[in-house]
Amino acid sequence: MHLHLVTDRSLTLGRSLIDIIRAAVAGGVSAVQLREKSCSTRDFIELAQSAAKELQGRVPLIINDRIDVALAIGADGIHIGQSDMPYEMARELMGPQALIGLSVETVEQAQKAEGLNVDYLGLSPVFTTATKADIAPPLGLAGVRQIRLNLAISLLQSVALIKKMPMRLLLPGRMVWQSFQRSVQQMIHKKQPEN
Repeated sequence: MHLHLVTDRSLTLGRSLIDIIRAAVAGGVSAVQLREKSCSTRDFIELAQSAAKELQGRVPLIINDRIDVALAIGADGIHIGQSDMPYEMARELMGPQALIGLSVETVEQAQKAEGLNVDYLGLSPVFTTATKADIAPPLGLAGVRQIRLNLAISLLQSVALIKKMPMRLLLPGRMVWQSFQRSVQQMIHKKQPEN
């Protein structure tokens, strides 16, 4: 199992985002998605450059929504939602080697995504969340299962699977900072149930 860290500076409890990224990667996170909904383009670029410098290519850096920022810093990929730039345009701009993830909220959206060359799907929301305001009703675990059973190809395993590299969504929660790295390592090494 691989973990995909999705950042949110409002949940860092005053800690440096770069320190959190460093601890997550040291603990085994295999991709970092920078998700910044409320900062200027200049600030986002500076943050993305800092993250890229910290990662030094050890794990992919994926930018949420902002293709301009991804292109400006040479990010490894982009994650887009249903109301963002259409996938076909994103692929044309990012190129064939870029990782592109797509958020889906329904079985129908997931099935439509099968016809695209997306690298992974992100389900949103699975549970009620305060980090996003403009979302569909939560899918719940039954909704995740329904989407997974209705996909003909393996874009999804548990919550997310990247075709080029398997990933699993790290759901936000209150982790004690000192045990963050250990928690990530335990999640990675935990035996997964057979399907």
